[in-house]
Amino acid sequence: MATADEERHEEVYDMLVIGAGVSGVSMAKNAIASGMRTLVIERSDHVGGLWHYDPDAYGVMKFTHINVSKHNYCFSDFPVPDDVPDYMHHSHMTKYINDYVDHFDLRRHVRFNTSVVELASAAAQQQPQQPDAASSAGGGAAEAEDGARWSITVTGSGSGGGGGGGTSVLRARAVAVACGHHAKPHVPRWPGQGRFESSGGTVVHSVRFKDALDPRLDLRGKRVLVIGIGNSAVDVACNVTSVAQSVLLSSRSGAWVWPNYIAGQPTDHYACRAMLALPWRVGTAVAELLLRFVWGTPHGKLGLNPKMRALSAQPTVSGVLVHHLQRDTIAMRPGIACFEVDGDGDGYGDGDADEGGAAAAGGSSDLRRDKRGRRPDGAAPRRRGRRYLRHAWRAGQLPGGQLRAVRRPRARGCAARGVPHERRRGVRGPHVAAEPLRHNRQHRQDGDRPQQQPAPLPVRWRRGRR
Repeated sequence: MATADEERHEEVYDMLVIGAGVSGVSMAKNAIASGMRTLVIERSDHVGGLWHYDPDAYGVMKFTHINVSKHNYCFSDFPVPDDVPDYMHHSHMTKYINDYVDHFDLRRHVRFNTSVVELASAAAQQQPQQPDAASSAGGGAAEAEDGARWSITVTGSGSGGGGGGGTSVLRARAVAVACGHHAKPHVPRWPGQGRFESSGGTVVHSVRFKDALDPRLDLRGKRVLVIGIGNSAVDVACNVTSVAQSVLLSSRSGAWVWPNYIAGQPTDHYACRAMLALPWRVGTAVAELLLRFVWGTPHGKLGLNPKMRALSAQPTVSGVLVHHLQRDTIAMRPGIACFEVDGDGDGYGDGDADEGGAAAAGGSSDLRRDKRGRRPDGAAPRRRGRRYLRHAWRAGQLPGGQLRAVRRPRARGCAARGVPHERRRGVRGPHVAAEPLRHNRQHRQDGDRPQQQPAPLPVRWRRGRR
């Protein structure tokens, strides 16, 4: 740990960036261009973040390509060369980011092989007897005597940027956290998963998956279940088909699969201002019509069965998934409820006791539901409008007083605009309010009626346009 004298004489940075990925280097570049003294902290020995392929560490898979075209996935002041493919391989992305760093001379501002241990308020460390000093300023941390607002404890060998190794404390007026949201995977647990693994099955997160030929996984001739239908899950499923005996793709919500190209142009080129200016319902209808024209309906033979509209969720982009589904090398399954182990091998349960593989790769979370929306504990499905009300009413899970009309007629004309009844055209003479609708079955059986009818409402006429 650095001494108090060393901390006092250390220069204060205007901006300290945590992470040298795409967001980190772009933040550093703009901060330096604004005249700010900037330092980037990177725990590895390279820039690029997850786009740097490392078979033993966090990062992309061996076969990963970007699912956004190079025209929309580049820096505005540093375009991608024309000889690079539209959908770049991770090796092209790594080279592009390194060229960006060298072009703007950012590497000398990066301290490699350094990890952040603690991020705290600088004023709180100088005045420990005042615990509320960190919140006295509007920016989230109070300024210290030297103008620093944040104190960052780092450790590591250090490389570049003046790093001397060991543990030290840095001070900065502003901190930008750009360490990425994919660095720490969330691994869900299902009932029966422990028994599945103890009997020889393998459960691996997509972050740890690098290639189907990885000898550490040994997927040759195995039955593989991929849980989730995001971009990572689809890439894993398509890659595993080359070595696995069978591949099952499980999804509780389904997906609209977008192709890489439409009419010879990258798909994201159609996300232009004219398309975005359309009303959401119109744009969604156009997108779904276009996808049906390219792939056909997602329901039926393909089994994708999306439960949302095409523009209601993050798009799943793949140019080969539909071909695998059509050739039956990948089979769709609903969301799983639990893992089950039979007498001969390992499997999973999706409500129909379908067998799964001895190895499973998952990239999603909280999939403990079968294809009917039921959970293993027998609870009701999620609230999904009229369908939920029908199911809950038939199962007796809602009291009669809570069940309202399952379907109500759409208001039209004056009723839709909220015009009082007495001010509508064509209504002459006094009007007596109709008897209230009775949506409660028990109330209808009792046969009781209102004791007093409401008083007549006066009708006011006014010439001309309302």
